[in-house]
Amino acid sequence: MALPTLAVVVATALWGISVAAARVQCVDAAHNAARAAARGEPDAAVTAVARAAAPAGATVFVQHNVGAVAVVVRARVGVIGGVLAHLPAPVAAATAVAVPEPTS
Repeated sequence: MALPTLAVVVATALWGISVAAARVQCVDAAHNAARAAARGEPDAAVTAVARAAAPAGATVFVQHNVGAVAVVVRARVGVIGGVLAHLPAPVAAATAVAVPEPTS
């Protein structure tokens, strides 16, 4: 009885670590993309910068507001099979906002 319980605890811990790692990747991706957008890069380049740092399969949204640009990165984290397969897949997300740099 102890071994299956230990396996579930370890699997849950590893899953939690992968969710946290995906969140960190989303934060980095949104930050890098917002900086690129602030430099005046086109949206396609901003999206490429975000996807390069984001977890696989992440979605990237770039929104231009008056005086600022926001980048949202979302990624669904896979669920480990077996006992945890019935749990919904969590979504890691991050938003970064930057003020466009003045053009000269």
